[in-house]
Amino acid sequence: MNGRKILERLILLFIGINLILFIFISIRRGTQYQLSQTRINNILGLLTESGITLEAELPKEFAPKMSATLSYTGDNVAVRSNLVKVFWGNDLSKVSRSTENSKEHFASKVYYFNTEDERLAFDKEEITYTNTGVNLLGVKPSITEAKAKAEAFIKRLGVGKLYKNASVEIKEEENSVIITYFPIFEHIPIFDLPIEMKVYENGIGSATIYLGEVNAANGKKQRITPIDLVLFGIEEYIPLEGNIVIKDITLGYKRLEKKGSNLWGEEIVPMYKIEVDGLEKTLFVNAYTNEIVK
Repeated sequence: MNGRKILERLILLFIGINLILFIFISIRRGTQYQLSQTRINNILGLLTESGITLEAELPKEFAPKMSATLSYTGDNVAVRSNLVKVFWGNDLSKVSRSTENSKEHFASKVYYFNTEDERLAFDKEEITYTNTGVNLLGVKPSITEAKAKAEAFIKRLGVGKLYKNASVEIKEEENSVIITYFPIFEHIPIFDLPIEMKVYENGIGSATIYLGEVNAANGKKQRITPIDLVLFGIEEYIPLEGNIVIKDITLGYKRLEKKGSNLWGEEIVPMYKIEVDGLEKTLFVNAYTNEIVK
């Protein structure tokens, strides 16, 4: 066998070994931060013993996540002006404007923009929309119809790109469907930037909108607590008698404290949002520290 053929075989062997190593490392990384079936069975058993029924799907992945900063843009004058133009076009002759003192924020004003049926109100970071022309007593739209109307509304706001791959929550009411879109950061939703829309047969009756920018704090990822450890002993924080039913669990980003707008942004960290049937307030657990956030 000549030297060239030996070299070629050595190269192929080297490539094959590296390919096998790559596959092995990829599989290991894929399972390293995945909750095993044994751990899932163990926590389900403990929950049952504690009188807790789990109707939610468990977030099985607990890969390290970086923190970030959130800056709201809804109270920015340029953003507000641009949003009004995007919403109604450049001809604002039919749009009336007014202001009043905010009831929610000290020494702050609420800015109203109205047409015959529609209104946009800007109260610091919160933007609200109402449409009195919508029939509130019509037939409830299907989920498909409601989502189509919601996506058209988001596109009308000019933020369709940010919410293109959003996390979506859907709740059905007697005559409407409530759809909430959350933008994604680090593959999980940002709870503090929702667009919540109440969708009726012929349109969006009302909406609550939070717009902002998210930037990675330092790029360094930190370990988060697996959901089985979060749920261990969770009944101590649920002041309900009898059987406890957990309806939903979602891992996402949330502010550590609700402080209002901040020029430099506010820190958001990974948190588990836990919805409990009959509990007035949603439980939030800091995924870094495994502590309830009040």
